[in-house]
Amino acid sequence: MAAKATAKPAIFGGLVRYYDEFYTLFNGLVQGYYLNRYGGSLAEVFYGLTRVSVKSKSFNKRDRNWSFVVLVVLPYALSKMETLCNHWREDYEAGKQISIERRLLFRLVPFVKAFYESVKLIHYVSYLANATETHSPALRILRLGLTYLSEEEESWSFKDIFQGKIRVATMLSTALLRWLELSAFFLQFIEWWQTEANIGDLSKLPIPDAPSLDTNASKYANVRLLLPVYSKSPTKRKQMPGH
Repeated sequence: MAAKATAKPAIFGGLVRYYDEFYTLFNGLVQGYYLNRYGGSLAEVFYGLTRVSVKSKSFNKRDRNWSFVVLVVLPYALSKMETLCNHWREDYEAGKQISIERRLLFRLVPFVKAFYESVKLIHYVSYLANATETHSPALRILRLGLTYLSEEEESWSFKDIFQGKIRVATMLSTALLRWLELSAFFLQFIEWWQTEANIGDLSKLPIPDAPSLDTNASKYANVRLLLPVYSKSPTKRKQMPGH
């Protein structure tokens, strides 16, 4: 996509510039559909799971709305915040004037991320040890758990199509649903691929400054090195007596 944007910026430039917004919109459509239809995210429904309240053992509108915020809105906001912090850090390292609040913010972000990842790891290990009811801190905050789906997905075969038992609308909706699932996983794979490529790109590392001159270098800065010039005159051969 980046190569196409460079070759044809008028056509593909906007897609690269607003990639996060397009991805969030598409992710919101997919996650919203699965939350309304099955009561779980795309990944959870893919593994046959659904969300239920720990207290009421149901999944009401409030649970669905907060789940949508955590699955779609919160990742987008955190991604934008991290991008801004990286931009402020680059400006600060380049010598630009940055406010104290922004400097404090981009310095705290790595510690907050490390703390959250540690909490996720501890929570996951506790879930494996049956110490908690959920595997995710987000689900625990929302007071939600996971259970197996009881609703069976409607299935049909080509024989049912030829016999007229399946309507065209049902086939189109099923095909559209499968396309959305594959597209969502493909977009997540592309996002992971770009993240891994950016981590290993050494060309994005800052160029170090030139080393400062020491005392000897400053002393002999304007001194030219003179090399001796040797003439290549042929040496005379001594004549031996008798020749």
